[in-house]
Amino acid sequence: MANAAAAMLIWALHSFNGTDKLGMPYLLHMRHITTNLGLYDQRVASQVYDPFCPKTTRARAIFAWGMHHWAM
Repeated sequence: MANAAAAMLIWALHSFNGTDKLGMPYLLHMRHITTNLGLYDQRVASQVYDPFCPKTTRARAIFAWGMHHWAM
């Protein structure tokens, strides 16, 4: 998740500096990472969002929501 967050920050810096085209690959890479982690896939939700680890589950859910919301 740290790689996805770093990619999102790099994209944001490029966007804020007016170099959106340079930052776009980082945005796409962030989306690829979070998709591969299974953060958006309901079929693997029971593996990614473990009910026996509520803190981890909550952190992953908030991270997934934030990355998805920010990327849209």
